[in-house]
Amino acid sequence: MSWKNSNSLRALLGALVLSVGFGSGCATHHCDKASDRGSLESRNKQLAIEFIAAISRGDGHAVRDFYTPDGKVISLGNLPFSGTYTRDELVPVMEGIFQVFPQGLELRITDMTAEGNRVAIEAESYGKSVTGAIYNNRYHFLLIAENGKVKLFKEYMDTKHAYDVLIAPFEKTAPETPKP
Repeated sequence: MSWKNSNSLRALLGALVLSVGFGSGCATHHCDKASDRGSLESRNKQLAIEFIAAISRGDGHAVRDFYTPDGKVISLGNLPFSGTYTRDELVPVMEGIFQVFPQGLELRITDMTAEGNRVAIEAESYGKSVTGAIYNNRYHFLLIAENGKVKLFKEYMDTKHAYDVLIAPFEKTAPETPKP
């Protein structure tokens, strides 16, 4: 079986994308709790900060609990871990994150904007993978909130960088499949 069809490798790589074990620090004032704590936008920004903090802890069950029952994650692109995942599929994916990044993967929020139920998050990651390669990607996340929960978490990233650091090394070291 090739690495592309390996569920465990897909889970490990998906863990990077869907549950990046990152810190929830913010680089700008846009991520601070807004002075009007009662506004919908302020509550949704706080939800986003707390959601990312749970991801940072690598707490798959807590992350799952942030989602609505029909909540989804969408990782765009054409990589082996790209696709749509339900909240119930997240826990095993998150459990694989420390196998890909045993020292963790920091994600720094660089900006955040909210309007209604939508929170736009810009972020940058940094970490050392098990292959020794440095992973330093940039992201845009769109979080759609519903009644204080995450309805949808959509991820945009530099898929070329993700491929170069997370896929290509496995292609080079993957054992040849014996021919019958």
